[in-house]
Amino acid sequence: MSERSRILGVMGAGSGLLVAAFIGAIRLLNTPTPQLQAEWPGLLVFVLVYALPFVLALLAAWKSRLLLRAAVWLGAALLGLLGAFTAFSGVTLLFWAPAFLLAAAAVLALSKRSLARWPVALGWAAVLVFLGSAAF
Repeated sequence: MSERSRILGVMGAGSGLLVAAFIGAIRLLNTPTPQLQAEWPGLLVFVLVYALPFVLALLAAWKSRLLLRAAVWLGAALLGLLGAFTAFSGVTLLFWAPAFLLAAAAVLALSKRSLARWPVALGWAAVLVFLGSAAF
Protein backbone atom coordinates (compact mmCIF):
# COMPACT_ATOMS: atom_id res chain seq x y z
CA MET A 1 0.00 0.00 0.00
CA SER A 2 2.81 2.38 0.86
CA GLU A 3 4.62 1.83 -2.42
CA ARG A 4 1.48 2.56 -4.45
CA SER A 5 0.92 5.77 -2.53
CA ARG A 6 4.53 6.79 -3.14
CA ILE A 7 4.16 6.17 -6.88
CA LEU A 8 0.94 8.23 -6.99
CA GLY A 9 2.59 10.97 -4.94
CA VAL A 10 5.59 11.19 -7.26
CA MET A 11 3.30 11.17 -10.31
CA GLY A 12 1.16 13.95 -8.81
CA ALA A 13 4.14 16.05 -7.80
CA GLY A 14 5.89 15.55 -11.14
CA SER A 15 2.83 16.42 -13.17
CA GLY A 16 2.22 19.47 -10.97
CA LEU A 17 5.76 20.66 -11.64
CA LEU A 18 5.24 20.15 -15.37
CA VAL A 19 2.04 22.21 -15.28
CA ALA A 20 3.79 24.98 -13.31
CA ALA A 21 6.62 25.02 -15.86
CA PHE A 22 4.07 25.06 -18.69
CA ILE A 23 2.17 28.08 -17.38
CA GLY A 24 5.51 29.79 -16.69
CA ALA A 25 6.52 29.17 -20.29
CA ILE A 26 3.22 30.59 -21.50
CA ARG A 27 3.79 33.73 -19.45
CA LEU A 28 7.37 33.98 -20.73
CA LEU A 29 6.28 33.64 -24.35
CA ASN A 30 3.56 36.27 -23.89
CA THR A 31 5.98 38.84 -22.44
CA PRO A 32 7.19 41.38 -25.02
CA THR A 33 10.95 41.18 -25.57
CA PRO A 34 11.75 44.77 -24.49
CA GLN A 35 10.03 44.20 -21.14
CA LEU A 36 11.54 40.78 -20.51
CA GLN A 37 14.50 42.10 -18.52
CA ALA A 38 12.17 43.88 -16.11
CA GLU A 39 9.66 41.04 -15.97
CA TRP A 40 11.90 38.06 -15.14
CA PRO A 41 11.71 38.43 -11.32
CA GLY A 42 7.92 38.43 -11.51
CA LEU A 43 8.01 35.44 -13.83
CA LEU A 44 10.27 33.55 -11.42
CA VAL A 45 8.01 34.27 -8.45
CA PHE A 46 4.95 33.34 -10.51
CA VAL A 47 6.39 29.91 -11.32
CA LEU A 48 7.69 29.36 -7.78
CA VAL A 49 4.32 30.08 -6.17
CA TYR A 50 2.67 27.43 -8.31
CA ALA A 51 5.57 24.94 -8.18
CA LEU A 52 6.56 24.97 -4.49
CA PRO A 53 3.65 22.85 -3.19
CA PHE A 54 4.59 20.18 -5.71
CA VAL A 55 8.30 20.42 -4.84
CA LEU A 56 7.35 19.87 -1.22
CA ALA A 57 5.15 16.92 -2.23
CA LEU A 58 8.03 15.42 -4.20
CA LEU A 59 10.35 15.75 -1.21
CA ALA A 60 7.73 14.15 1.04
CA ALA A 61 7.75 11.00 -1.11
CA TRP A 62 11.05 10.01 0.47
CA LYS A 63 9.92 10.48 4.07
CA SER A 64 9.49 7.28 6.02
CA ARG A 65 6.63 8.51 8.23
CA LEU A 66 3.35 7.88 6.46
CA LEU A 67 1.48 10.47 8.51
CA LEU A 68 3.86 13.27 7.49
CA ARG A 69 3.87 12.12 3.89
CA ALA A 70 0.06 11.99 3.74
CA ALA A 71 -0.30 15.40 5.39
CA VAL A 72 2.08 17.04 2.92
CA TRP A 73 0.41 15.36 -0.04
CA LEU A 74 -3.02 16.41 1.14
CA GLY A 75 -1.85 19.99 1.73
CA ALA A 76 -0.19 20.12 -1.69
CA ALA A 77 -3.36 18.75 -3.29
CA LEU A 78 -5.47 21.46 -1.66
CA LEU A 79 -2.97 24.13 -2.70
CA GLY A 80 -3.04 22.74 -6.24
CA LEU A 81 -6.81 23.05 -6.30
CA LEU A 82 -6.53 26.56 -4.90
CA GLY A 83 -3.96 27.42 -7.55
CA ALA A 84 -6.31 26.14 -10.24
CA PHE A 85 -8.69 29.01 -9.50
CA THR A 86 -6.35 31.89 -8.71
CA ALA A 87 -5.31 32.89 -12.21
CA PHE A 88 -8.88 32.90 -13.57
CA SER A 89 -7.84 31.18 -16.77
CA GLY A 90 -8.50 27.77 -18.19
CA VAL A 91 -4.79 26.93 -18.28
CA THR A 92 -4.50 26.64 -14.51
CA LEU A 93 -7.34 24.11 -14.45
CA LEU A 94 -4.61 21.68 -15.47
CA PHE A 95 -3.68 21.60 -11.77
CA TRP A 96 -6.75 19.44 -11.08
CA ALA A 97 -5.08 16.22 -12.26
CA PRO A 98 -1.97 16.55 -10.03
CA ALA A 99 -4.16 17.57 -7.10
CA PHE A 100 -6.33 14.49 -7.42
CA LEU A 101 -3.27 12.25 -7.77
CA LEU A 102 -1.81 13.69 -4.57
CA ALA A 103 -5.12 13.35 -2.74
CA ALA A 104 -5.35 9.70 -3.82
CA ALA A 105 -1.77 9.16 -2.61
CA ALA A 106 -2.67 10.65 0.77
CA VAL A 107 -5.70 8.40 1.09
CA LEU A 108 -3.62 5.35 0.22
CA ALA A 109 -0.87 6.34 2.65
CA LEU A 110 -3.38 6.54 5.49
CA SER A 111 -5.14 3.26 5.02
CA LYS A 112 -8.08 1.92 6.99
CA ARG A 113 -5.67 0.74 9.67
CA SER A 114 -4.85 4.29 10.66
CA LEU A 115 -8.23 6.02 10.80
CA ALA A 116 -7.27 7.59 14.12
CA ARG A 117 -4.45 9.48 12.39
CA TRP A 118 -6.67 11.32 9.92
CA PRO A 119 -7.37 14.31 12.21
CA VAL A 120 -3.62 14.86 12.71
CA ALA A 121 -2.96 14.65 8.96
CA LEU A 122 -5.84 17.02 8.25
CA GLY A 123 -4.49 19.46 10.83
CA TRP A 124 -1.02 19.51 9.28
CA ALA A 125 -2.55 19.82 5.81
CA ALA A 126 -4.57 22.82 7.01
CA VAL A 127 -1.38 24.43 8.33
CA LEU A 128 0.31 23.89 4.95
CA VAL A 129 -2.66 25.34 3.09
CA PHE A 130 -2.69 28.38 5.37
CA LEU A 131 1.04 28.99 4.90
CA GLY A 132 0.86 28.33 1.17
CA SER A 133 -2.05 30.66 0.63
CA ALA A 134 -0.20 33.35 2.55
CA ALA A 135 2.34 33.23 -0.29
CA PHE A 136 -0.33 34.45 -2.70
